[in-house]
Formats: sequence, C-alpha cells, structure tokens
Amino acid sequence: MLNIAYSTTRQWNCGDEFILFGCRNLLEKALGRHNAIIYNRNPDIRRLSRINLDDAARSGNPAVRLNDNSVKPDSDLSFADLACFAGSPEWWNELCEVFYKRIIAGSLPTIFLGLGTAPQSLPSFEQEVLDRSLAVTVRDPAFLSSPVFKKVNVRYLPCPALLSAVKNLERSIGQWGGASRLGLVFMAGPKDSVPNNCAPDGQGECAYYQDLFTHLIKKFGDSHEISVICHYIDELPVAHRLFKDLPNVKIRYSYDASDYFEIYRECDLTVSTRVHGCGISSSLGIPSFILSHDFRGATAAGFKAHELKLFTSFEEADARITEALGSLADLSSDLLAFKRHTESEYLELLSGLRLDKISYPPLPATPQPAAQGVPETAEGQIAAKEEPKPQSAPELKPAPQPESSDGDHHRSLLSVLKRLLRR
Repeated sequence: MLNIAYSTTRQWNCGDEFILFGCRNLLEKALGRHNAIIYNRNPDIRRLSRINLDDAARSGNPAVRLNDNSVKPDSDLSFADLACFAGSPEWWNELCEVFYKRIIAGSLPTIFLGLGTAPQSLPSFEQEVLDRSLAVTVRDPAFLSSPVFKKVNVRYLPCPALLSAVKNLERSIGQWGGASRLGLVFMAGPKDSVPNNCAPDGQGECAYYQDLFTHLIKKFGDSHEISVICHYIDELPVAHRLFKDLPNVKIRYSYDASDYFEIYRECDLTVSTRVHGCGISSSLGIPSFILSHDFRGATAAGFKAHELKLFTSFEEADARITEALGSLADLSSDLLAFKRHTESEYLELLSGLRLDKISYPPLPATPQPAAQGVPETAEGQIAAKEEPKPQSAPELKPAPQPESSDGDHHRSLLSVLKRLLRR
C-alpha cells in the first residue's frame, strides 16, 4: 500500500482539515487507498520543534522531544511514496521548513494542491522541491505570475476543500421539508481569540459581523432555524454571549473537523466570515455567502460563494439572502455540477503520476534567507509572525539522594521542585 505524507494542521484550524479531506479524496481516486501520514503545522507544535531540536539532539532528554503523532524533525520518510502540500497559504514559511528537509532526505516526489499564497522568492532548497514537483495548483489566478513558479507547470483550480465531502454526504436541498435553515459562520476578533485564527478588526469588521448576524437572526429567526457555527474554541463564549438568547438559535461547534459535515448538513444556506465555511458548504451542495474582508475572496469565488462586501447594508444583505432562499434547489444543483467538473479536472492532472524517487541537491550548510512575502496563516489575520527566539531547555539536575529521615527527604524533594518551577 502507498504511503503519502500530507502537510496540514490538526487541532488548529478545521479549514485546513477540510482541505486535507479534499486532497485525500482526490488521491484515493487517482492513486488508490493509501496510508495517510501528516506533517502537522499546528504552530504550537512546530514552534516547540524549532526551539527544542538542538537541545534534544544534545541531551537526548525526552522532555524536549516532539512527541506529536506526525512527521518529526528527524523522521525517516524514505519509506514514503509521495509528499502532498494540502492547500493552505502556509506552504513556504518557517513552519514548513522541517517538512521540506524531510522530503529531500527521503527523496520524495511532491505535489502542491490549492496553494493559497505565492511569495516572490523561496530558500533554495524549498525552490528545488517546488521545481521538481509533479503537480502544482493555486486557488487564486493572481498567483500564477509569481516568479517562484517560472520553472513549474502551475495551473489554477479551486481549493480542494470543494471536494472534501464524499458523495453520500451531499445535500438535497429541501429533503427534510419545512422552513429553510440558515447557518451563520462566526469568527471572533483579536480581543477574544488568538492571532492568526481570528477576524481582523482594523476597520471595525468585528462589530459589523456581530451586528449583521444579530440583525439576520432577528430578521429570519421567526421563520427559519438558525445555526451559529464556530470553528474555534475561543469563539464559543463570544457566540453564547451575543446570540444564545435570540430566537430560534443553536450554537454549533466541535473539536473534530469531521463532525462539521453533519453540522453544515443541517443548513440550507450559509453566511460565512470564514472562507472554508463556504468550502465545506459548497462541497455538500449548500449555497453560501462570503463576508469578504481580504484577498481570500478569490478562494471563495472558487467555491461559487456569493460575495457580501464588508459593510454591505443590512437591507441589501436581507434582499440577497431572501433571493437565494427562493432558489436553493437550482443553486445547489449548479454547485454539485461544478464540483463534479472540478474533480474531473484534478483527476486528469493527477492521473498517471510517476512516483519515482527524486535526487535533490544536498541541503545547504549555511542558513538560508527567509522567503520573501507575507504569509497568510489560517483563516484570520494576515501578518508575518514574530517567532520567539530559541531558548535552551532547563537542565534537569538529578534529585538529591534520600536523607536519613522521611521528613528531610520530602523537604529536599520539595526544594528541588521549587527550583525547577522558578526556572
């Protein structure tokens, strides 16, 4: 059975996992069933890995090793058959460096599906992997002109999240009868959630989203079921504070990205602050509106999402949502036909891939310059992150030998623990 290593995140942004689901579905159809391995770009995990790698190598101390069930800085991937960057704008910043090095060490052929940014330059070893890749797609046509793709046969195709839902999960609008159900995909602001997984608020975006959702619940809540959908845990207390006492509202969340197929299937139309809220909606055959606040509106266009520009008047939003509610069956049918067409284009691209090992140039001995550009991470703010400077892990000194009495021994151990906690 084939072994494929995917770059993605777990327990950080479920939108990344929607992209992963789409990539896995594609590669299972193109290459067959396979063992799926992940390189987990969760920023907590990769930051820990970078800070502590040298200390772990020197000391062998398990307290400073990466223990996540994903590709580690010293993982042997020579057994693997393919590496896949599963979408995301985050395919070239520091969080991905270890994966590139493991690809080179394992001589892995590589594909890049649904890239969400395009820097002006890359470190030489990352450019080598890209130049030798078997397939590259971007989810915004504007990225095609980036100089990093000058040696690559790159093409535009919608983000693979469009293909995240398998066919038996797709919705038939109105199959339950009764009133249409509206999903509002909520994102908290930087005061309530973590950087890079929150809505921007430089122009009052958060207040607008909150006021618009409150208005839509009051406008449609008497005649429609309303689900406020949260993708990240920090959004839950904010959503409960703002919306739980409004009419006919359910607040939905899960830690498990695969649960969102059933959460979204309870909706007939969604209005989303998150691009991949539109992605999973479209994959299920559910029409959506994107509340666009940055360049990722182009990704949502690849999901056939309808755009509500920032600060659209409530009256215009009402009219457009009402119009969409009146033509759900046609919109859903068009979405599923577009999904089939997109899948066929991807499968044509991926059919006949030759998974031969690739001989890459040796890794450079000196540090490489960082990629030029501003990485977009997750679905929230777009900002270059200032990473913490590496710090040595505390040296764990052996505990003193037991004293003559139990009381002295306990006091000695307590003293050691206090010293460790103060470090």
